[in-house]
Amino acid sequence: MDVRRKTVFGVFVVAIAAMMILSSMQVSSEKWNTPLTRNVEKLPVKVVKVGKSIATANDGNVLVSAGSEYDDVMPGITTDDKGNIVVTWTQQQGVLAAEIAYAYSSDNGQTWTSFATQTGELLTHSDISWQDCPTYTGLYGVYLDETNMHMGFYTIGDVTDPTTFEAMYWTEEIDAPVYACVSDNTYLEGQYYNTHGPACMYVYHFVYDEYDIPACPAQMIADLQNGSGEITFDGQTHLVTAPADNPDMAGVNMDVHYAWDYFNETLEKYQIVWKKIIPVEGDTDSTDIEYTPYQKYIDYGRDPAISKSGDNVIIVYMNNDNIYGDWDIKCAYSNDDGATWSISTVVEEHPVNEMHPDVYIAGNNVYVVYVSNGNLYLVESKDGGATWGEPTQINDNDGSVVAEPGCVDVSAAGIVWEDNRNGNIDVYYASLPAPRLEVAISGGFGITVHVSNTGTMAAENVQITVEITGGLVLMGKSAETTVTLNPGDSVDVKLLPIGIGKITVTANAGGVTAKATGFLLGPMVLGLK
Repeated sequence: MDVRRKTVFGVFVVAIAAMMILSSMQVSSEKWNTPLTRNVEKLPVKVVKVGKSIATANDGNVLVSAGSEYDDVMPGITTDDKGNIVVTWTQQQGVLAAEIAYAYSSDNGQTWTSFATQTGELLTHSDISWQDCPTYTGLYGVYLDETNMHMGFYTIGDVTDPTTFEAMYWTEEIDAPVYACVSDNTYLEGQYYNTHGPACMYVYHFVYDEYDIPACPAQMIADLQNGSGEITFDGQTHLVTAPADNPDMAGVNMDVHYAWDYFNETLEKYQIVWKKIIPVEGDTDSTDIEYTPYQKYIDYGRDPAISKSGDNVIIVYMNNDNIYGDWDIKCAYSNDDGATWSISTVVEEHPVNEMHPDVYIAGNNVYVVYVSNGNLYLVESKDGGATWGEPTQINDNDGSVVAEPGCVDVSAAGIVWEDNRNGNIDVYYASLPAPRLEVAISGGFGITVHVSNTGTMAAENVQITVEITGGLVLMGKSAETTVTLNPGDSVDVKLLPIGIGKITVTANAGGVTAKATGFLLGPMVLGLK
């Protein structure tokens, strides 16, 4: 196969955590061992408290961006390791002025404290995530600086302490930045990429040598231990995917699924692009977003959102391939990690537009939110996306939801959206009417796996598995049980191994995974963390 190959590397400067940056390319079948470096600089930033909001007893929707006089757009939601719900958004202060804002709640969304940066730059926030990598553990976000044409990263060491907010950017300018996103819950998944850290994606005008690709998608993987990183861009030789728009991603570390839309000028239609990178030892194509063997056009449509749980992968998107020409919400679902796909209809009401979906999947339970006629709706599938229930309205102020790309986000932590009930655009929150499983592992005399349901609905028939790897384990190497947990319930699964050596404990409850390492000495498990 006579193709031009490209691999891009970078070198990092460390703030509170190393950041991944752009580097250089080669035309070769091997990766470049001596990367060209690009400087990364810390962005001078001050973070100020904006406001605080408290839910009333009969208020199902909670104002998150309290105290802001500006339009607050593009919300994202995740959680940290202390159980705080974290929401970020763009504070649009004017045509040429925007800042990153964020808020946290320590009481399951009842009370919110919000902050905003003061940089003097035009920053647009695109995504926020919690990362649990061997090279970095913490909150990790991406942003675009449209004043200086930079791409950047930020971390929040402690959401309760605004002085721990750190932002960095590539000093090399880029042309026409479009969008950025990052995958949540990135963690170590095997020895092949045990030095890699967060994965993220940017869309921008890529110009280098003979390449000139407007709105080019590029995926980036960090090696935060060694202070370097890798970027591969889609050079368009395998599948035409640019100009790209509305990207989203899901997965862990170097096992990541991507989705975006692009306009096919020949067909005069938008198409949904799907790609997956997954490490295959000795095969550099497997982690290259251009040459990966796992890629295809899913369907016609716009504004895709993607989520993954185990081998279940869900892509939801807007589709107007009907006789009315209005937008419906479609779902492409796979239960074999993208090897095969099927398509279902999430919702269609004619002639009414259902738009801008987002999706969260836990096991076979799939939750999709979308906007229609100024209202936000939630619809659920209990069979991995094959069939769907009836939609439920989430906003309690009729017609107040803003419909635009990036206007809503959903995760296990809840739902956030853009809402104009107060005259300007604010960020509002509602809990996800679903179970929310949390898993914790502790040692001592044996191993205890604590599983709790902090959600608002029962978690039925939850399969819990515990497995020990490494060391010399003579007995008690694994455990398995199935339980039902009502909201607020918890259960302890105990394991009494006998052996010696360094071990890794992996616990999974309904698709939620936790890992810890320690030392096994007889029945005692020491230093488990």
